[in-house]
Amino acid sequence: MNNNINNFRNMREAKKNSRMHSGALTRFFFMSSAALAIISAANVSATEVRKYNNFAEAQTAAKEANLPILIDFYTDWCKYCKQMDTATFADPKVITWLNKNVIFAKIDSEDENKDRTAFAESYGVRGYPTFALVRADGSELDRAVGFLDSEHFITTFTEYKNDQNTLNDFLRRLDKQPSAKLHYDIGEKLRWRGKSAEAEAHFASAISLDKDNSAGIAADCKWSLADLARRDKNYPAAIKRYKELIASFPDYEKVTDAHLYVGLCLRDAGQRQEAIAQFERFKALFPDSEDVEYADKKIKQIKEDIEGS
Repeated sequence: MNNNINNFRNMREAKKNSRMHSGALTRFFFMSSAALAIISAANVSATEVRKYNNFAEAQTAAKEANLPILIDFYTDWCKYCKQMDTATFADPKVITWLNKNVIFAKIDSEDENKDRTAFAESYGVRGYPTFALVRADGSELDRAVGFLDSEHFITTFTEYKNDQNTLNDFLRRLDKQPSAKLHYDIGEKLRWRGKSAEAEAHFASAISLDKDNSAGIAADCKWSLADLARRDKNYPAAIKRYKELIASFPDYEKVTDAHLYVGLCLRDAGQRQEAIAQFERFKALFPDSEDVEYADKKIKQIKEDIEGS
């Protein structure tokens, strides 16, 4: 943009000094300025995502452009939200895709008390970042949760625009040929929409079709059931489910995390001494884990809370 401004100033100075301006030269000047403006606008569109911070304004733009809206539910403290901004949303391929295919709405989803806003609650947001692809009227096509690199971001939302691998797509497939994997995938879709009861029903169906975990589905379902209860702040149910997962599938890849989450749920349930004991148990069971330092940190915080109360 600075080069364009300099060019404009130089041309204006040349005009002033020479005082020789034919009609053709004047037309050339204005045509050149217009060309520079077009080039400048093209450069901006290639390097910046057009975005809205107000959903109502995004809806108006979506209706005018006949495009869906991609809502980025973010928070200021979310590490992965920041990574999306500095990595994925800085990629020219992603910028081009967003500007061409959707109206992008970037919505801060927590208030000054770090509680979910009414708007985020209305979409059942349970984790950050959450990306919801919706129609102009606000009805949802589908969503993705967590960090996505450029390739997966473009692929995922291109599929969603075409109603591929969406909740509706999975439900149609389930009607034709039920499977543990489809029940699990549907359960995942529902739990990230805050539809706990429906999600639990599909996870239960998936477990019944993969009781011995031969397809690796039952363990994933038990993990999701525990996580669902924790996010719903039903800590007794979450603790029970994490313990069932540990007992049923001791070799499951997330068992160490399950032990940590038992401690966190005990803490959040107000059972602080039990939480300390659980973190100590974790350290004894997994002395070489990279999360030992994290467990020590939580023990220290809980003890400080006890002393301060």
